[in-house]
This record gives sequence, C-alpha cells and structure tokens, in this order.
Amino acid sequence: MGPITSDQNAYAYSIYHLILYQKMLNNQFDTLGKLLTVTEKQVTGPIYHGLFSTAILTAHNFLTEFDKYFKADSGAAKEKIVLVKQALKPVIKEIKKWKDLENFRDHVLAHNFRNKHTGYTSVFSDSTFLRYDIPQTVSDLAILIQCIDFIGRAIQRYFQAEYDSVHTLIVQQRSGQSKKSMTVEELEQYLNQLNQEVRPAIQELDNKYGIEVKGGAGETLDHDRR
Repeated sequence: MGPITSDQNAYAYSIYHLILYQKMLNNQFDTLGKLLTVTEKQVTGPIYHGLFSTAILTAHNFLTEFDKYFKADSGAAKEKIVLVKQALKPVIKEIKKWKDLENFRDHVLAHNFRNKHTGYTSVFSDSTFLRYDIPQTVSDLAILIQCIDFIGRAIQRYFQAEYDSVHTLIVQQRSGQSKKSMTVEELEQYLNQLNQEVRPAIQELDNKYGIEVKGGAGETLDHDRR
C-alpha cells in the first residue's frame, strides 16, 4: 500500500489507533500473569490499581474508536470493515457486558480516583469503585485485556497494509524532530543533580521524623527503608 490518500485517512488512522491500544495493554499482560499467581486479597496495591486504571481507560478508548471511527464510506474497505466487525461481535459483546466502563472512566478515573458525585471523596474511603459494573478481579482484567488483544490482532491481520502505511509516516515524522534524547550518562547526571537539590530538605525531614534509610539521612528517595 502506498501513501495514505484522503479517502483512506480516517479508517487507516483508526486502524493504527486500535492496534496501538491493543499493544499498550498487551505489554502489561506479563504483569497481570504474575498477579494471577497470588490470592485476590493480596492484589490491592499500586501494581493492581495501575494496571486496572490503564485497562479501563484503554478499553473505553478502544471501544469508542471501534464504534465511531473504524469505518469507511465506500468501496472494498467499507465491505471489509463491516465483515470484520460482524465476525468480532461476540468479543465486543463480552467487553460490553461491563456496563459502567464509560461511567467509571468519567466519574472516577478522570478525577484521580475521586468521585465527582460525592464531593470528590476518595473512592477507597467507602469502596465506591465496587459499586460500578466494571472488571473487579484479576481474572476480569485478564478477560478484558485478552478480548482487546484478540480484536487488535484480527484487525492487524486484515488491515496490515493500512497499519504499515501510518506507522511508516509516523516514523518519518519522528525522524525529523530536532529534539534528541539524552544519553544514559547525561540522564544519570541530570537526575543526580535533581537529587542533590532536594537532598538537604529531605535530610531535615528524615531527622525531624526519625526516618532511617540506607546510606543515612537524606539519602536518595529510591533507597529502601531499613
């Protein structure tokens, strides 16, 4: 497939978006696999809630893209998209069994885990998040992520050329950017400088509150407590 034409523009970029969302979630599936080896009562920390938030947001974005923008006005592309959507209906239906994906995204995740309908109190203060019809367990998240992965892989199978065209264009755009990434040495030096700037104030707080860390008071914040 050659350069993207104006007629191809809308659905080609939609294909790229859908596969991008699929890959974003798929990269986190290894973490989810590790969570499946522990009991549900243990899965309450930052890793779970981080993965949980990403999955809900991405699933909502994915469904919006799939329903509203993954389409073509005419020609062979229109027919192919219609047929692919029909084939994927059972998987889409599985995702949409959770009725509150959009509500949870709008009410909670868009407000830093604070419910805008309760004066922005934390959703953890009264278990608000448990009242939403959304994935609640590790196995729920596994189903959600795998459904999106299945759809993304199917779309890439039938629209690989469109995906490649957009990807090539994006690579070309990024290759022309003027800002370059730091080297490893430059990055370490930059972060060390930030650490040195904050260290005196952290040392005072460590002494004030009796915090002991490896390396002594004021040591970098990424060190474990004793």
